[in-house]
Amino acid sequence: MMRSAKALIGYAVEATDGIAGRVVDALFDDLSWTTVYVLLEVGQALTPRRVLISLSDIEYAGWTEHKLRVSWTRRQLEDRPGPNSGHPESGPQADATDLHLRSMRDMMGYTIQGRDGRIGRVADLLIDDGSWALVSFLVETGEWWPGEKVFISPGWVRILEPGERVVLSGLDRRTVREGPAFRAQEQWLG
Repeated sequence: MMRSAKALIGYAVEATDGIAGRVVDALFDDLSWTTVYVLLEVGQALTPRRVLISLSDIEYAGWTEHKLRVSWTRRQLEDRPGPNSGHPESGPQADATDLHLRSMRDMMGYTIQGRDGRIGRVADLLIDDGSWALVSFLVETGEWWPGEKVFISPGWVRILEPGERVVLSGLDRRTVREGPAFRAQEQWLG
């Protein structure tokens, strides 16, 4: 089943000894289109810390309960290195200088530019709830096709430099219009 990356933000993180924090982002590799890390905010309310966990640290993804269960204690999570720490435990690709590691949260709002003009903006990213692979961008089409949302496969896009906030697509507007459209009443999206 496809799940909303936007909905993942805010999920509770359950450690072996209780609630440890919440999900604030997920990072994916833009070459393989797979989720690599989940960024958590853990610790005390006045002094929260951000830490990365890999997918192998997640024992259970409770998509309907809006929580992730991890195989760590709260203290172990709080003591983990943060992103960009340079520690091996933060992951081999956890450094923000990795050009292929992207924030799902940051991708929302990016412009999708087609061959014949602006297609729209990224409203959400959809991930497979088993493999955590990025399977589709949910794109609001904007002025050229008001009120519509469409799916665009990652295979049709190329992300530019991080500061650009533009995604190029080999698609044109006609192809997008003839492709799969999002229907709000569909229940498969969680």
